[in-house]
Amino acid sequence: MTSIKGISMSNISNQFGKNQYFEWKLLIEAALFKAGKEISIEELSIGLKTIPKKIIIKIINELISDYNSYDSAIEIYQFSSNSFGMQVKTTIMHEVGVIKFTEQQKFKPNEIKTLAFIAYNQPIELQDVVDFIGKAAKKSVNSLKKEGFVNISINSYNALNEAGEEVKIKTKVISTTKIFADYLGIPNEKNLIKKKIQDFIDSQ
Repeated sequence: MTSIKGISMSNISNQFGKNQYFEWKLLIEAALFKAGKEISIEELSIGLKTIPKKIIIKIINELISDYNSYDSAIEIYQFSSNSFGMQVKTTIMHEVGVIKFTEQQKFKPNEIKTLAFIAYNQPIELQDVVDFIGKAAKKSVNSLKKEGFVNISINSYNALNEAGEEVKIKTKVISTTKIFADYLGIPNEKNLIKKKIQDFIDSQ
């Protein structure tokens, strides 16, 4: 049973209830995702007032362990003794194909991070990329589009507004291109691109 500083996860679940604990875990995970940058325990405690600070620390440590065991390109990392964030695993940035095109195109680190996130999760809405990477992702996406590494399409769907009226919603959806696949040396198929990235992660 996992225990951190003398407090086991079993005791926490018993004290607050399994459903409550699971809900808190989801809220903290969502907060780390939406922040798009490092965020401190103090900031989380202020934003999530219903969750005791000591529980926030325990849950973050559990999430770090969870993400380390997931088949995912995402990780939770620790900036300092009391601040954390979510990011694309750094091993992806060193993938041979990625290094090849980044050296030739001389992309900035944020552009590389943005491209890796898109490649692994495509097709993905622009807003989801911005939510995870941060506002700078918009500029990165524009640069990647100019270089021919991503395509942007418009997706439309119907939804109900606050008045209960049906309205059409338009979102920008991003995918990588054949040019990107060529640099990776594989066919332009999203499953193969994701597998190549994941295979490299697994080999580390």
